[in-house]
Amino acid sequence: MLTSVAKGEPFGSTRTIALRVGVEAQSEPFTFASKSGAPAGFCIDLLNAAAADQRLRLQFTMLSWADLLQQFKDGNLDVISNIAYTPDRAAYADFTIPSLTLEGAMFVRKGLPPIRSDNDIRKLRVAVGKDTMAYQFLHARGLDANIVPIQGLRACLEKVNDGNVDATFGVRLIGEKYIHDADLENVAASEYELSEFKYEFHAAVQKGDADLLYRLNLGLAHVRESGRFDQLVEQWLGPIQPRHILWRDVAPYWLPLLAITAILALAFSYQRRLMRQLRARTEALRTSEERLRLALAGSREAVWDWNVPSNTVVRSERWAEIIGCRLEEISPNIDALNPRLHPDDATRVQNFKRQMLDGESHLEYRVRARDGSWRWLFDRGAVVERAGDGTPLRVTGIATDITFRKETEEALERSQLLLQQSQETAQIGGWELDVVTQEMFWTREAHRIYEVDTPPARITLDWTYEFLSPTAQTQLKAAIDQAAKTGASFEIDVEIITAKSRLSWVRVTGRAVRVGDRVVRVHGSYQDISKQKRSDEERQKIQLKMLEAQKLESLGVLAGGIAHDFNNLLTVILGNTSLAREDPGTVSDALDQIEVASQRAADLCRQMLAYAGKGRFTVEVLDLNAVVADTVQLLKLSISKNATLDFAFGDSELPIEADTSQIRQVVMNLVINASEALGGASGRIRISTTAQTVSKERLREATLGQELPSGEYVSLEIEDNGCGMSSDTMARIFDPFFTTKFTGRGLGLAAVVGVIRAHHGALFVRSTLGHGTTFQILVPRSSAKISPVKEFPARPNRDTSSRGTILLVDDEPNVRRVASALLEKNGYTVAVAADGYEALALALAHGGRFVAVLLDLTMPGLDGPATLKELRAINAATPILLMSGYTESDARQRLPADQYIAFLPKPFTSDELLEALRELLVRTQSVAEKI
Repeated sequence: MLTSVAKGEPFGSTRTIALRVGVEAQSEPFTFASKSGAPAGFCIDLLNAAAADQRLRLQFTMLSWADLLQQFKDGNLDVISNIAYTPDRAAYADFTIPSLTLEGAMFVRKGLPPIRSDNDIRKLRVAVGKDTMAYQFLHARGLDANIVPIQGLRACLEKVNDGNVDATFGVRLIGEKYIHDADLENVAASEYELSEFKYEFHAAVQKGDADLLYRLNLGLAHVRESGRFDQLVEQWLGPIQPRHILWRDVAPYWLPLLAITAILALAFSYQRRLMRQLRARTEALRTSEERLRLALAGSREAVWDWNVPSNTVVRSERWAEIIGCRLEEISPNIDALNPRLHPDDATRVQNFKRQMLDGESHLEYRVRARDGSWRWLFDRGAVVERAGDGTPLRVTGIATDITFRKETEEALERSQLLLQQSQETAQIGGWELDVVTQEMFWTREAHRIYEVDTPPARITLDWTYEFLSPTAQTQLKAAIDQAAKTGASFEIDVEIITAKSRLSWVRVTGRAVRVGDRVVRVHGSYQDISKQKRSDEERQKIQLKMLEAQKLESLGVLAGGIAHDFNNLLTVILGNTSLAREDPGTVSDALDQIEVASQRAADLCRQMLAYAGKGRFTVEVLDLNAVVADTVQLLKLSISKNATLDFAFGDSELPIEADTSQIRQVVMNLVINASEALGGASGRIRISTTAQTVSKERLREATLGQELPSGEYVSLEIEDNGCGMSSDTMARIFDPFFTTKFTGRGLGLAAVVGVIRAHHGALFVRSTLGHGTTFQILVPRSSAKISPVKEFPARPNRDTSSRGTILLVDDEPNVRRVASALLEKNGYTVAVAADGYEALALALAHGGRFVAVLLDLTMPGLDGPATLKELRAINAATPILLMSGYTESDARQRLPADQYIAFLPKPFTSDELLEALRELLVRTQSVAEKI
């Protein structure tokens, strides 16, 4: 497959490009197959000459005219030769400058009545091919009623000769040649005047292929200017030779002719020789004049002949066509066109005339046509006759209308200027790399970006790398190498050091250009993004400052809320302590109030840890439906009496890996919020669960969890038809201590966020003011088996018999006092240490023989992990119960794996302390027995 001209191919490219050119198979002498079968003719040689000038390579395809047009319309041909312009064809083709203009004619069968009007033509059966210039002409004049479709002028003429049709239309020169060559005795050219019926032949390219059109036009113009065009016209379009006399014509008269010839042979031999010479010269002159007439008619050149002594000029008809008037309206004076000259060209034209008198000269200039437009002419002339003393007598020349070429060049210059201005405005420069030679081309804006005032004569790729930092050089080199090898495009930002030693940022883009499977060029752009980089850095600094301010504001809100709640709780505790001291009879009630306040304080701490995503977790594989169902009774007690709970459970089992109490807390918080949104009015709260496959796009819409992977999730939705929320309220509902309720603490939804974040889930909120709210929670679905529901153990009977010595280590005196009292009350002997150093001293004194060690994780000096390490050096099997206000997961991260360690979160009750201690001792005893 040949490669057609690619759009965007540089006009100055030296690369040979193959073009698919379609030519008519039987259109002699324009296009036809030679005896060897190769394409030949005037158009073939003309296109080859233009292609050679522009370094184009042509491959000709010879078809009938109908097939030729269809192949071109289908895009299987790049160029079609010898085609006349029509408005219909302009819809799918762009035409070159005309190569020839020839007179059209009507050919009729002899014996028909004379043709005097178009009405006479309407009565005839006319043979013409579809989609031909003749058909277009007849159709435009309404003469196509009796058309007989026959392809090819030769075939049409034969049909006329045979009497099958009455007439046909075509190029006069070609038709007369066909009639002569084929000896068609019954056909002749009509005398009916058809002055507007002319064939102006072009080559055509695919619609919109401006680059190829320009190159062909440029090549054709150069062929005309070089004189090669005139040679081709003379070679192929000479006059039609008269028919030679054949033997059959003279056979009946050979005896008389022989006698006459014999008698006159001697008498007139000398005169006959003179006559032959005169006839030969006359014929040669006629042939030359006819060829010149055809050449001038076909070439569209404006010919002139200047009689210098009389200062008069004879001009051809083409001058009138260019100017748009009749030839007789132009004065024969040599200076007749001076008033029409462009002011900028008048002086140059006068100099041109003087220079021609010295020999020969040429000039491009403008003349104004009758319609007011400026026509560009390329005029050249030379002295063809001089007097004996060398004085010029006659100057002959030819002028070519090059308006189209000039307009094309001006359009190209405007386009290049606009491109340059656009690059300067956008601060984008262009570059191109020849992969073979490694040479580069830079636009002017590229030099400005790199601050190169004097570029080297030869720009190479290695020279451009010198501007880059080492890291940037590695990046860009790898990108360009990859583009040259595989054709991959790239876009990277690199830091450069300009020619004036200034740091700058440049965005480099690159695209590969292939010829077949091989990358031959890489081109792209440089964009100065230094300002953008600086703006990004400033924006990041501002964002960091804003984040810091938001953090400080959030911490202020958090600290204020915690202080407010703890102050209330401490007020209850201190008040009841004072009452108990003043009135011993109120001790029991006061202790109850103190315990309730302490539980509320512990609950507040749990909510704060949940908000931070660090709540206390016991992760199990749970059935979400079962967890919600177990919470139903508690939900009914917690919501308004006017609220109705609806349940819509999905699959029979929806397994998730979660902490039961934390999930219950989420459900409780959201249902209570929904109940409060109903106010005192009746309403509905709907709780639904289901399994869903969630896409990445859906997760990006979440309030929390936008970066989670797509996959299988379990969904929990809690929907109410309450008051709904405004957009401002929705933007703040998850802020700690933000609440719309007068008595609320504002940690409920903040804790929900922490629980969901800790469970790697997503949260969606939809709400319309006055129409209710929907919270949707997504938690990854588990593939593991659901764990059985644990039964809570009954409260153990307290055995107060002696159980051994326990080492209690805590830096808080009140914790030591309370824990010691609880342990001693339950039969343990307690050795108390205020820090790690005291603990180690006691351990050494007792030989490390303790029943267990209660160790605080966070202490000044020697902290919990360091103390644990030293205790293990003394006794590796001592059971150790760690105590901390942090979660177990956080504590475990700071400790080595140890089967003799358990965890007890603060705060704790006596039952929780004793149960944790009992479970630790039972487990360590079981491990010891196995060993």
